[in-house]
Amino acid sequence: MPPVNNDTLSVIRGGAVAGYYIGYMVGEHTLFDGPWASFTIYGYEIPTQNHPITGRLGAQESQTAIYFSGTGSGAYVGVDLMLELEYCPSGDSFSGCMSWNTAGNIIVYGDTSYPAAHGIIRYHMVEPNIGPAYGPITSNANNPHLQFYNLYSNEYSPGNTAGAVPSLTGTGCGSAATYGVAVPGSNDVSGTAYCTTGSGTASSGTFVLTFAAPRGTHYPGCVCSLLNSTMTWNARATCIVAPQANNTSTTFNWDNNGTAISNSVAVNYYFPGW
Repeated sequence: MPPVNNDTLSVIRGGAVAGYYIGYMVGEHTLFDGPWASFTIYGYEIPTQNHPITGRLGAQESQTAIYFSGTGSGAYVGVDLMLELEYCPSGDSFSGCMSWNTAGNIIVYGDTSYPAAHGIIRYHMVEPNIGPAYGPITSNANNPHLQFYNLYSNEYSPGNTAGAVPSLTGTGCGSAATYGVAVPGSNDVSGTAYCTTGSGTASSGTFVLTFAAPRGTHYPGCVCSLLNSTMTWNARATCIVAPQANNTSTTFNWDNNGTAISNSVAVNYYFPGW
């Protein structure tokens, strides 16, 4: 189908392609209605275009499910897709998983400096002979303009990898403290940040959450709340989000109302603006 497809709606309804290098190559104004690509190198190739690609599609044990092949600063594709995915992660030795189709990224961009896709991909992933899987959806470039929504785990995540885990540092938890996020369940959109305290704890401090994939130029707002774990926060304790200063991290300022913390303390976070 032509990349420029104005005044036309192309509908791909049903059908299955197996064993080809590229399963489907589509243009703008395409509506997917249940096609399936299996055992391909690229299940679907989508070049640069200005109008959206929408619908429901499937990929089974293909090295790459979707290839956004556009290059250069003008590379752009608007997508709103529901992807049914059967994928063999690297090292999977179950029947049906062949070595050649476990090495690739599920999403691939033709230009990693200008990843083309903008929008959202909702997905349901299964592993052969195992069942529903958390993912992640891997790609070869950070792309803060594309969201993923895992229908199995009910999680949103932007950027390079759906379900990718951010990192955490902080202050106030004492020497030899450890910082982290709860896994599974934490990602760049929501989760639980915690520290396991060391010696010399304080009554106030910070958590600095560094995203697995950088945000775009419009920084989303964040909400944080204190979570009682092995330590119960003081009844007047607070968690205040610092002003968003960059697109790579967010700082939470916690204060236990004059009482030094002990054991493990935790904070829930959520970015409703993403």
